[in-house]
Amino acid sequence: MVVLKSRLEELEEMRQEAITKKREVDLARTQYDKQVAVRDERRSMLNDIKEQVEKLKIMHDDPETPKVQFVGYAPVPLGVSSPLKKV
Repeated sequence: MVVLKSRLEELEEMRQEAITKKREVDLARTQYDKQVAVRDERRSMLNDIKEQVEKLKIMHDDPETPKVQFVGYAPVPLGVSSPLKKV
């Protein structure tokens, strides 16, 4: 009986250690997944920026491309920007 109780205590300690290690591994996995997501997002942004830079270089270096392009009409003013002259 004494041997079985000591074995039970050993197994209980091993179980507690395993639970603690599992928590640590789960936490590390979660942190790793977050870092991978951030890395992928930053890599995607970097690729988008590189692509945009290449497009702008091509446009800048191409002698056939007009340097001034129409983007849109100017917005209508919301109100008078200077005071009205009184007559």
